[in-house]
Amino acid sequence: MTISGGEISGATGIGIKSGTLNITGGKISGTFKDTYKEPTSATNGINGDGSAVLVDSYIDYAGSMNINISGNAVLESKVGHAIREIGNDDGKTNVVTLKITDGKFKAGSGMDAVKVRDVTKNTVEISKGIFSSDPSAYCVDEKTGVANTDSGTNREYPFMVGEAGEAPAEVVTAAPKVDMADTLKDNTLAESAASALSAEDSNTQAKVEGATTAAANTIANQNKVDETAAKKALTDAEINVADNQKVNVIVQQYLDIRITDATSDTTDTTTTKTLTLDITPMYRKVATTANPDATDNSEIVVKGIDDQGSGDAKKLPTRSHWNPVN
Repeated sequence: MTISGGEISGATGIGIKSGTLNITGGKISGTFKDTYKEPTSATNGINGDGSAVLVDSYIDYAGSMNINISGNAVLESKVGHAIREIGNDDGKTNVVTLKITDGKFKAGSGMDAVKVRDVTKNTVEISKGIFSSDPSAYCVDEKTGVANTDSGTNREYPFMVGEAGEAPAEVVTAAPKVDMADTLKDNTLAESAASALSAEDSNTQAKVEGATTAAANTIANQNKVDETAAKKALTDAEINVADNQKVNVIVQQYLDIRITDATSDTTDTTTTKTLTLDITPMYRKVATTANPDATDNSEIVVKGIDDQGSGDAKKLPTRSHWNPVN
């Protein structure tokens, strides 16, 4: 099947279980508006999830799927993914290739634009396009997700595919740094808001998304601090590092939130509470002896550490030793 133009829309835009799908143009939309629910693989037919394209790798079905997306194709979903792959066997896939060489890919809020199972990941090749979430996990060799530099599209699609750097750092999201203006001392509303924003289950924690993550990716991709320099940063801070110990360079992104005003006005029937916040996306580059993939992001605390990682080295909780590097 080849789609080169026009518009296709439905609760789930397109479902595919076998054969070849070529999309070179047109717009495919998943219009389901209710709360997203994880789809299940089906013997026959498709159990939709609101994605633009839902790929069902049901083993024992015909399978052998080849999917190619290029040109000016637009895939978007209100609550799901632009492309989602599922299956009934975690060890097998019916996807032969899923190639993206251009196009626009937009997912619902907080969702990945492209999401496939681990067993299918090696079949995915992304070499170009713009995305609402980071495509790096699926990019071809020497390519990665970076900030979209086109002001006309980067609001909806903050990521594009760019050249991978020689020594890219990993991006992790740290807890927000929250403080209050001096004039708000003993202000109950401000103190309550600060506590909520700083809490481990806060919606602001680990929720730095879109353009901020894309910018952090670009900084991480441009990293020139190799492991030797990272180890030196730790040893200069009098943190012991064994000769054979791995040191990672990480870009921490977080939100610096300052509560500048907090008022509560009560009438006969209602109480209106108003908060004024200054929110600044921040990042700092650090060297660590911990494996970022094995470290709970909630352990990466930025409070009490200079915004840009300057000054004395800081030792963070549990098994991590962190020290800023330039």
